[in-house]
Amino acid sequence: MNILNQDIILELFRNNYLLFIAVLYLATCGFTFYLIPKVLWVSKEKNLTAGVNERSSHKVEIPSFGGVAFYMCIILVLAMIQSLRLTYVGNHLIAAITILFMVGIKDDLVVSTARVKFFGQIAATCFVIFSPELQLHNLYGFLGIYEIPQSIGIMITGFIVIALINAYNLIDGIDGLAGIIGIVISAIYAWIFYTTNHPFYVLISVSVTGILSAYLRFNFSRGHRKIFMGDSGSLIIGLILGMKTI
Repeated sequence: MNILNQDIILELFRNNYLLFIAVLYLATCGFTFYLIPKVLWVSKEKNLTAGVNERSSHKVEIPSFGGVAFYMCIILVLAMIQSLRLTYVGNHLIAAITILFMVGIKDDLVVSTARVKFFGQIAATCFVIFSPELQLHNLYGFLGIYEIPQSIGIMITGFIVIALINAYNLIDGIDGLAGIIGIVISAIYAWIFYTTNHPFYVLISVSVTGILSAYLRFNFSRGHRKIFMGDSGSLIIGLILGMKTI
């Protein structure tokens, strides 16, 4: 049996939904757990570690390239999920994640200016806000507002996504904070999407939960296996959380 066959994956998903979700969680957790030590080894061999400054919560130099493992795992998951033909949002998300990963990895390596990071966030957000399935046309009574013009919906969507990207980016650097918050939010979203029958977003939420669960093992480490997710990780996780919020 060719497990990469599109029809086989689709059949497994339809006939074993909950089992598929459980296997996806274990697979993302296991794959991230496998990748991070490889990233750590390369980081230390090439002396790619985060320096200590007045804002640091750590006393020694720590690699901050956990996002490399995040990116590889998320892209593989999205490529597989797309074969289920649930939505076209995954294609837009792959493009957006790739842009933010490039911006983040540059910042982790040589430090990017705030302008470069902001324009990168805008470019990535455009793939989300102009995705037909994610466009906002109605606030459903929030603040007494119902239907809104498309231009207003684009501005609201863009603001929410960029705000969440930067909010999540700012909390990386303290042991466990970004990871635990990401797990809690993603797990809650997974349950909400499951009860409202949005399978694509269930699978994305479960994948992020699995990735961050494995990451915490290394982020909490006190020895040579400690790592931070860095901008390359926090930017793409923040983008995914923003997309799911929309």
